[in-house]
Amino acid sequence: MKPLYWVILAGIVLILGAYVAWDYLGGGPPGPAQAANRALTASDSKTRVQAVTQLTMSPDRKAVLPELRRVANETKEPEVLVAAMRGLMELSDTGSRPLFFSALDHPDKSVRVEAYKDVLLMYGGNLPEGLTYKVDAPAAERAEVARKLKEFDERPNPMMKKE
Repeated sequence: MKPLYWVILAGIVLILGAYVAWDYLGGGPPGPAQAANRALTASDSKTRVQAVTQLTMSPDRKAVLPELRRVANETKEPEVLVAAMRGLMELSDTGSRPLFFSALDHPDKSVRVEAYKDVLLMYGGNLPEGLTYKVDAPAAERAEVARKLKEFDERPNPMMKKE
C-alpha cells in the first residue's frame, strides 16, 4: 500500500477511537441531574426549555421525576415551568398535583393556561365539586379555586383500600 493510504487509514482509526472513547467515558447525553441543572442555569431560554425536554425524554423515570419537580419548583421562567409541567403530565406524576394547583394562581397567563389544561386532564375533563376556573379571573378568585382543589385532593379517597 502507498504511504498516503496508511495516513488516511490511521486518521480514520484515530477518529473512530476518539469517538468510542468519548462515548464510553461519559461524553454521551447528560443524566437527569445534569439536564435539570442546565434547565435552571443555561444562559438562554431556548437552551433551558430544550434541557427540560431532554430531561422528560430520559428513560430513567425514577431519576427524572424528582429532577423535573425540582426544575418546576425552582425556575423563575414561565416557559421553563410550562415545559416542566408538560413533562410531569407526560410521565403521569401524581405526586406533582399540588404544583399544578399552585400554578393555577401563577402571575403568568401561559403557566395558568397549561396548569388548567393539566388539572382538567387529572379530573377527566371537569373540575370536582362544581368548581369553575377562569384563567383571566382576578387573583383572589384563582387562589380560592387552587386552595379548594388542594383541599379536595388531600381528602382520603373512599375508593382506595387502606392498608
